[in-house]
Amino acid sequence: MGRNLVVVAGLVVCLGLMQHVRAQGITIDTGDVRILFAPGASLPQRTDTLTRSADIGAPGATNWDFTKLHTTSVTHFIGKVPSSTAYAADFPAATHALEDTAFTYSFASATFGTILLKGTGVLYYTLAGGKLDNAGFKGAGQAYIFGNPYPASGAWLNAPPATELVFPLQMGSTWTSNYTESIAGSVFALGTNVPFGPVYNTHAISYVVDAYGSLTLPDGLSRDALRIKKTDHFVNGTLPGTRVGYIIRARDGSSVQFSVDDTLSVQGTVGIANVIWSEGEADFPVPIVLAQFTARADGDGAVLIAWATASETNNFGFYLQRKRGDDEAFADVPGAFVAGHGTTIQPHSYTFTDASAGAPDVWYRLKQVDLDGSVRYSDPVRVEGVTTVGSTVPVSSYLAQNYPNPFNPTTTITFGIAGPSQVTLRIFNALGQEVALVHEGVMDAGVHAVVFDARTLPSGMYWYVLQVLPQGRSEEQPFRATKQLLLVR
Repeated sequence: MGRNLVVVAGLVVCLGLMQHVRAQGITIDTGDVRILFAPGASLPQRTDTLTRSADIGAPGATNWDFTKLHTTSVTHFIGKVPSSTAYAADFPAATHALEDTAFTYSFASATFGTILLKGTGVLYYTLAGGKLDNAGFKGAGQAYIFGNPYPASGAWLNAPPATELVFPLQMGSTWTSNYTESIAGSVFALGTNVPFGPVYNTHAISYVVDAYGSLTLPDGLSRDALRIKKTDHFVNGTLPGTRVGYIIRARDGSSVQFSVDDTLSVQGTVGIANVIWSEGEADFPVPIVLAQFTARADGDGAVLIAWATASETNNFGFYLQRKRGDDEAFADVPGAFVAGHGTTIQPHSYTFTDASAGAPDVWYRLKQVDLDGSVRYSDPVRVEGVTTVGSTVPVSSYLAQNYPNPFNPTTTITFGIAGPSQVTLRIFNALGQEVALVHEGVMDAGVHAVVFDARTLPSGMYWYVLQVLPQGRSEEQPFRATKQLLLVR
């Protein structure tokens, strides 16, 4: 089923944090995948239904420019311990799980026509023996029949489990995966339990890592990457077919996946569809709540970096990282370690002066280290013209987790925008209904914080959606992001 492939290609096999560079690209190993499955990690997947052609590079040494990709929707998958999930008993071999709190799937029923299923479900994986296997998905929610909702459940199972990755993954790696996918479920409608399926689809998939080079995404950053060609000989019901696609992954967690219109295409500009992409962001539960992070020019080429925490848990300390001019990646600033305060619910402030900033354009981020050695990174901030009074703006637009969360009745939502933009921030309930418009209007570049007052709303899970439309900057793509917040009375 396409759903399993999309999740793994767009999320699970995004790059890790512990990869090393080879002469022809990178190597991805099991440790990298474990990071992306970390319990509580929120893994975003972006879809692009507008881009219909792209230069896919060529086998061997090549480059990919995907700076013009669009974001038509964003889905977040939450890392879970399999034993804590609703369907753990059905997947005893699973070592990792991803929860989708807002999945949508449509299928045809001989009884009811097209059925739209929405709800919460879990994907189950086994990471063992040098490979990552996808056993399938189970979920429950509402089935919409002729526009009316009814309780429903569904399962998408792979037998044997589909092998999504083998390790180590590097230039020249090849593997195959042959499995049968079954789709089945039931809808409680009109006073009776109505089953649907099972529908069986078979897949004979071959993978080959056939290219390496530099991948550039809408944030303008370039990453070392690998290209995986995927050829799927499938039978959907009784209809056979072949689908060819490519997955391009970078070592910082970024990825692009798409199918090609011409199954013989291996290079150049071709027609594409089903685009899934990520800039490598992954929101982990952090041991600190960062309330402020700024950088400003301090004369003579120096920069004063200041940050504040609202609370800390097992915080060993902070390494300050810097990226100057044409640098391709962030690196630790020599001597820039600041000790943390362990575990505390009291706010604390920190500063560091970088006397060797040097370049006219510099940006910074914090590398926070936990007492057990775990590492988390802050969103970056940029300082322009450090020899004069500079301005602190994000490198790209972002949406931070609200604080506090859970909350009652108010919480603060922080976000950053890279330039003057039309900004809309809305709140939605679990039914997808808009319940509040927090902000709508033009905002200047910078980091902004707004307070959401939910005193008129009932307890429950809500989603806040930020949309940023750049003003007068045709080179910058619109930004859209979604996060959850929990109101507890």
